[in-house]
Amino acid sequence: MQYIIDFFGKDVPKKLSTMDIHLVYVSKRQKYAVIYCDTAKGEKELLKNLKNIKGFKGIRESLYFDETVNI
Repeated sequence: MQYIIDFFGKDVPKKLSTMDIHLVYVSKRQKYAVIYCDTAKGEKELLKNLKNIKGFKGIRESLYFDETVNI
C-alpha cells in the first residue's frame, strides 16, 4: 500500500529511513514523504510507530496507488 506522510520536522525523513518501510520520495520543502508498506504488517502498527516520531503530522492513503497494476 502507498501512503503519504505529512511532517513538520527536519528529523522525520531520517527516522522514516530507519523504519521497516520503503521510503520512495521526500519533499523537504512541502514537508511530506511517500512510502510503501506491506499490508500484512498492518496499518495500525505503522500508525503506532509513526505517532512515536516527534514531528509526525498525519498519514493518508495515496490516491494514485492501484493494486491491480502489477509492474
